[in-house]
Amino acid sequence: MLAVALVQSVGRLGVTVLDELEFGINQWLSVERVRLTGLSGSWRYLNPVVSIERVDLPAGTLAKVTVELDWLESLARNRLVARRLQIGAGTLHLEQSAGGWRLRGMQAGGEFDASGLLYHSDQVQLAATLAFADEQVPQLQVAYVATNRGCYHRHRLQINNVAADQPGPASADGCLNGCGRFELGARDRLWPLWE
Repeated sequence: MLAVALVQSVGRLGVTVLDELEFGINQWLSVERVRLTGLSGSWRYLNPVVSIERVDLPAGTLAKVTVELDWLESLARNRLVARRLQIGAGTLHLEQSAGGWRLRGMQAGGEFDASGLLYHSDQVQLAATLAFADEQVPQLQVAYVATNRGCYHRHRLQINNVAADQPGPASADGCLNGCGRFELGARDRLWPLWE
């Protein structure tokens, strides 16, 4: 119990000075050609919240990024789990490689596996434009929302074709010409803390 209180206290102190650590964090991330702007932190109940105004990547930019780490679930699962992960806007450039599509300029592989973070997080929201290296493929606006409540996963994906010159009238589901929507709901059969 003392260790938990100590980690919470150090975490709360560290999050409050996060904006002052931005320069050092950017130096550390410069190897990967990543730059953060407007880094700040706060605390919500037991969870640290990190906000970033802008993330510059070799593949583009992300804006209005907010991550609320679910501290207790991360501890129980021994991996990062977000209570809330939001990316408000962005543009990402994709290129085709021998293994399929990937983010432009990003190295394949790496040690960080985002699949667990995305699978276990309570809420994930992403709004971005995808631009492709192949000029034949139009830019796509993507809006993705995933929720996880009581082992019930729900995903909503909306894709709009940016190149649609004169979109027609909206359909019954609110989608204009050149867009599509996909929704999926699924319930896990496993106990909530099992993989």
